[in-house]
Amino acid sequence: MKTTFLGLVACISILTSCKNEPKQTPEQQPAPANITQCYSYTTDKDTVSMKLTFEGNEVMGDLSYKYFQKDQNKGTLSGVMTGDTLFAIYTFTSEAVESTREVAFLKKGNDLVEGYGDVQEKDGLVIFANKASLDFSSKIVLKLVECGK
Repeated sequence: MKTTFLGLVACISILTSCKNEPKQTPEQQPAPANITQCYSYTTDKDTVSMKLTFEGNEVMGDLSYKYFQKDQNKGTLSGVMTGDTLFAIYTFTSEAVESTREVAFLKKGNDLVEGYGDVQEKDGLVIFANKASLDFSSKIVLKLVECGK
């Protein structure tokens, strides 16, 4: 009887020890990998290019606009992905003047479409008056491209 009981206890111990996986502390868990993606819109006369690095839901990168017969602007952006929408602060230089404004891009498949809407100035920063009413129907669609091209 004791042998059967000890055998049963040994089997239970073995089975429960197999289910116990070592728990990782936050320091042991791998950090989310940075993902870099590039996007471009190009016609005969216009170019918009963007390089984004994603770290979790945080996003940073470079953005430049070069529209025919308009001042070129080039700068950096920093923001967050909220669902399928990137909201970021774009700091850029155009005609040797630095400016800052909020930008928004909606992810549609592999593409990004810039959102437009009413803006307001707040503490020297141009931001959207109402993010919920942004219009993402622009014909300017940034396509996912290989970085460095």
